[in-house]
Amino acid sequence: DLIDRGCDRAAELADQLRQSNGIYVRAAEINQIIIGCDATPTRSAQERTQDVLAAVVAEGDCYPSSTVWKGEFGIRLSVSNWRTDEDDVSAIVASIERAVVGSA
Repeated sequence: DLIDRGCDRAAELADQLRQSNGIYVRAAEINQIIIGCDATPTRSAQERTQDVLAAVVAEGDCYPSSTVWKGEFGIRLSVSNWRTDEDDVSAIVASIERAVVGSA
């Protein structure tokens, strides 16, 4: 049950992030999600993704890490705490969305 809940929250997180502007989900498997950010006219996708990661970590609502997925920089989110609930998922998505808007 603990594992299933983590996987369910990760699936919810990936689904919500797929609805967010400027973000794309590169991978979503088991309890792991890898996201990237769209490029802007003045920022490459990698630069923007790095900026978003730094802003999310600085804000402190969650602590994703960096990764390289299929040769591209990404943000890795891992749902591994059994207490992660729907409110936490919403807070994580909101934090990432704020960082994406701030990086435009």
